[in-house]
Parts: sequence; C-alpha cells; structure tokens
Amino acid sequence: MRLLIVSLLVVIATVALALSAHQDSGHVLIAYGDWTLESSLVLFVVAMAILFALLYYGIRLWSGIRSLPQRLRRWRRQRRNAKARTAYIRGMTALAEGQWMTAEKWLLKQARYSDTPALNYLAAAQAAEAQGSLVRRDSYLRTALESEPKADLAVGLAQAGYYLDHQQADEARAILARLRVAQPTQGAVLKKLMEAHVALRDWEGLLQIIPELERHDVVPSAKSEELQSMAYRALFAQAVLKKDSAYLRQLWERTPRPVRRNEDLLFDYARAFAAVDPKAGAQLDSLLVD
Repeated sequence: MRLLIVSLLVVIATVALALSAHQDSGHVLIAYGDWTLESSLVLFVVAMAILFALLYYGIRLWSGIRSLPQRLRRWRRQRRNAKARTAYIRGMTALAEGQWMTAEKWLLKQARYSDTPALNYLAAAQAAEAQGSLVRRDSYLRTALESEPKADLAVGLAQAGYYLDHQQADEARAILARLRVAQPTQGAVLKKLMEAHVALRDWEGLLQIIPELERHDVVPSAKSEELQSMAYRALFAQAVLKKDSAYLRQLWERTPRPVRRNEDLLFDYARAFAAVDPKAGAQLDSLLVD
C-alpha cells in the first residue's frame, strides 16, 4: 500500500511538472572538466525522482534480503511459542478433567519451547503424582528447577506438599525450613511449615512460628488460639509423662492469657498438675476459681 501511494505521488508530481513546462521549460547544465550534461528542467527532475526511487527501494530490498534469516528465525520462534501455548492449554484442560495421562503428554510435548517451562513441568508432576508415579513426579520437579532456577519457591512448595500428602513430614519440614530462610515472610511457606509441625507433633516448633503466622495474616486470631491450645495441651501431657512439675508450671506461665480462657486447656492443665503434684489441691482450687 505504501509503495502504491508513493508511486501515485511521483506520477502526480511528474504530471504537474510536465504541465508547468509549457509555460517555462527551464534549462539544466552540469559541467565537470571536459564533461558536460545539458537537459531540460522537467527531464532532469523526473530523472532525479526515478533515480531516488530506484535507490530507495534498492536499499530496502537489500536490507530485506540481509534481514531475511533473522526474520525467518523470529517467525519460527513465534510459531514454536504458539504451539507451546496450545499444548499447555490442552494439557491444563486435561489435568482439570482428570485425564492424567493425556495431561502429562500435552504438558511435556512443547515444554522446552514454552516461555515458562517450569509451569509445564510442575503441572506434569501433578499429573504423574495423580497416577502414582513418584519417580516421574520428582524428575519433573527437578527439570522445572533446572529450566527456571528462579522457580525454587514454587518447586519447593510443590515438593513439600507432596511429602505431606505421603506422610513424609520430616522431608517436608526440611524443604520448608530452607525456603523460610530465603523468604521468611512468604505466607505459603509458613502455612505449609505449620502443617508439617502439626503432622510431626512438633509442638515447640509450632509455637515458635505462630507469632509470624499472625503477623503475616496466614491464620486468623481464632485459628491461632486453637493451634496454641492444641500445642500446650499436648505439651502438658508430655510433662505428665516426664513427671516434671517445674516444666509444667513453666508451660502454664508461657501460655498467653487469651488461650488460658479455653476451658479444655484449663482442665487439662489442672489434671496434669494434679498428676505430677498430688499436694497441689489448694493451688488448683484457686486456679479453677479464677
């Protein structure tokens, strides 16, 4: 279209010059040493216009030929990326529909050409997990991290989640502890770490991270009190087994006041106190009255 417009403008300009030549034909003389060129003004202008057009489009043609390999590579890359997006969409659709084998196939098909290959491999790991293939699952997770080292958080969270699902809470806690060092304020890491501590019955570890769970709005205050109550009740039971009254009193002193209002916690403490110190009746009476 641009070539057509430019050509049309040249024709119009040529016609305009030709018409004006009837009134004043003009004269052009170019001399250089013994060499002389003489022409009418109209013919000279038309020749210069044609020469300019030939030069301009010749340069454009040469530039186009030189850039052809680069443009071809760009076209191929765009075509591969389009295929990769299509394969990813088909894979995710199959994953949502529970077609695990189909999902795994499509997610891996063009993964190396994807703009975000880690997402393909993470989803493929999910499909492999659903089929019970832990070897393929872990292989895809490793490949996801190799393809995008910045996906360490996403890969780590996925791996920890799988470990928790398979009652491998120790392995999950190790991964989450490492992620927490790198990103201490990441809510998803703190939540998974909370789940790992509960699964391991690591009540002291759970109590240590509860302030951060509250600070970063990972759990509401009611849930936080529920978790603390559960942890302290379990620790009371451990103190009874150890017959350690001093440790039991220390636990009670550490218990936040809002949590102490939990009746189940209060009676568990009273029973534990009576079990480790039979002479604590008077103290228990004052405790229960308060």
